Parts: sequence; C-alpha cells; structure tokens
Amino acid sequence: MGRLSHLGRPGDPVAHRIDEVLLGVMRDTLSSENVACVESGLHGLGHWHVTYSDAVESVVEEFLRQRQAIGVSLRDYARAAGRGRVL
Repeated sequence: MGRLSHLGRPGDPVAHRIDEVLLGVMRDTLSSENVACVESGLHGLGHWHVTYSDAVESVVEEFLRQRQAIGVSLRDYARAAGRGRVL
C-alpha cells in the first residue's frame, strides 16, 4: 500500500477504513478539556473537509451542539473548520 494522503482516500476501500479511524481520533479529540487539543482536532477536520465534507460537517455540528459554553474564538474556528477553511 502506498503512502496515504493527509486528506484521506475515500475511493480506496482499505484506505477508507483507516480514514474512518483517523476521523474518529479527530472527533474524539474534540471532547478534550485542553483547548489546544480541541483546536488541533478541528484543524485536522478542516483539512479533511475536502474529501470527507459530510463527515466533517456532522462532527463539527455535533461538537458545537455539545459544547455550548466555549469561547467565541473557538466557536468561530470550529465553524471555519466545518467549512474547510483552516490554514
């Protein structure tokens, strides 16, 4: 198997299973109390929006529903990540 793209490969059945695990790790990171970890998870999801837009949008929407008491800047960053707008 060749090197996996950091953006995932949904068209490859083997890589897709790995992608699901990686997306799960990013999702799980959003439950951390450490803001830097949450930002990291959002950042990764933002990059993966290009190949897994539905999954990323769903994860970010759920994060925003569950974590209502977050600061404005983190909420804005989550919204940007949910649209694939991260640097």
